[in-house]
Amino acid sequence: MIEAPRKIIIQILGSLMQRPSILNETDKYQIEPNDFSRQLDKYFYSAIYNLYVNGAEKIHTVDIDQYLQDNLAAKELIENEKGIQMLQDCESYAEFGNFNYYYNSFKKFALLRELEKTGHDISNFYCENPLDPDYNKIN
Repeated sequence: MIEAPRKIIIQILGSLMQRPSILNETDKYQIEPNDFSRQLDKYFYSAIYNLYVNGAEKIHTVDIDQYLQDNLAAKELIENEKGIQMLQDCESYAEFGNFNYYYNSFKKFALLRELEKTGHDISNFYCENPLDPDYNKIN
């Protein structure tokens, strides 16, 4: 399965944590839980979205952790996949000024994953094997 690199996910989630109001800019940005390939990232995105809808203007790791405490599946994933560390990385390393760049890359991976899932050949657009001689050309 095609996954966006973790650095892209960290930038997207971290930027949304810094400025969740960007979720209102639906004319420019369309982000949905299914754009994320990992279930944990879907939980994080949904928490950010719901916290924002309920009035949060800036979201921190503790807010997301607290929001997801009653969801046993999310809580287990957070523990098993070092979710708190990931959220802390999102807070520490995300640079909102670069959001457009990372958003475009993020959406590219989501589109490629969807095309692959529906049986389309994406070999002209994406190569997973870094040892392939055409890796850089294709990607």
